[in-house]
Amino acid sequence: MVTEILTFPVGVMSSNTHLIKESSGKYAIIDAGDRSTKLEEYLAKLEIKPSLLLLTHGHFDHIAYADEYRKKYGCKIMIHEKEKDFTADGSLNLSSFFGREIPAFDVDVLINTDFIMLGETKIDVIATPGHTVGGCCYIDHEAKVIFTGDTMFSQSYGRTDFPTGNFSDMAKSLKLLGEFKGYIIYPGHGESAII
Repeated sequence: MVTEILTFPVGVMSSNTHLIKESSGKYAIIDAGDRSTKLEEYLAKLEIKPSLLLLTHGHFDHIAYADEYRKKYGCKIMIHEKEKDFTADGSLNLSSFFGREIPAFDVDVLINTDFIMLGETKIDVIATPGHTVGGCCYIDHEAKVIFTGDTMFSQSYGRTDFPTGNFSDMAKSLKLLGEFKGYIIYPGHGESAII
């Protein structure tokens, strides 16, 4: 079970980087849009090295610093298989659109299953297309938390007018997330909220 969640807003888009700890003591980073010195100081103080870096989708403000954290901590980068081209294509990850080109990088694992393991904790992976074609959310049912990326925010939802976005898909994804009544969402931007 996820027992600790710390959120670090980063970069010009104030994207959230989440650090999670699960009950057996393993850590993961969720999204890494830019460097967070506060995150790095926290990890250094406790001598922690996260084992996974989970990406909710492939936009630059969520992936730009992922490769640097992999080099620093040795964590495995994971993204949904439908986002595989985003880490190397500035038109898909929007870095060229916003004038913030990022170096292309490969991920370690393309997610094509409905769950992953972090230590002894099962993290469900649900596809939530709409903002991007392969956007996904990470859920710990025992802790009743969902990391929603740019699918669902506290009072709104992500844009659907970028490449691979689709409003109809977004509506279905939001309906799916709405079924998790009482769960706390940790979005890609802004504050957490209860569904």
